[in-house]
This record gives sequence, structure tokens and C-alpha cells, in this order.
Amino acid sequence: MNEWAIARVALGLSEDEFWHLQPRQWNALIWAWHNKERRIDARIGRICAVIANCNRAKDSPIFEVEDFMPGEEGRERPTKSPEELLQTAIALHAAHGGTIDG
Repeated sequence: MNEWAIARVALGLSEDEFWHLQPRQWNALIWAWHNKERRIDARIGRICAVIANCNRAKDSPIFEVEDFMPGEEGRERPTKSPEELLQTAIALHAAHGGTIDG
């Protein structure tokens, strides 16, 4: 469901466009979106650094762009259990018309 929400809200895909994507296409779109977001963050970080450096004390350290960018280093990523991964795979398989013969 998280992927669907990202597709609809962040990428602006229609319901039909989302469900007809191949995994390779989905990965390419997400990669491009993340890169776009990083560029936006860098632009905003640059503006913040300029403003902060214009207002800093003479003997204080210079601010860098990275000081104002949300970093991904050290951030814990939520992980799914094997059961959750299986349920996601089954749901995607079924959404694309697949069946599971037991």
C-alpha cells in the first residue's frame, strides 16, 4: 500500500498507470524521484547556508550546504519481516492477475 501511495501522491500516477508498471519501470521512476528530491534539498540547503553564513559571528565555523540537508546516513530504515514480505509479494502477484496453486 505504501508503494501505491507514493505512486499516486509523489509521482502523480493514475491508478491504472501504477498497476501496469513493470518492476524495472517502478525502480527507474523511484530512482529519478529520489534524485530530484536530493537536488531540491541541495538547493534549499545552499540558500540556508548562505543566510546562516551571512549572519554568523566572525570567529564561528562556516556552515556547509550539508549542514542543512536531511541526511540518510545513520537513519534507520524500517524493515519488514519475512512474513510481511511474503504477504506483499502475494498481494502484488494477485493484483497482476496471478494465482497461487498450493
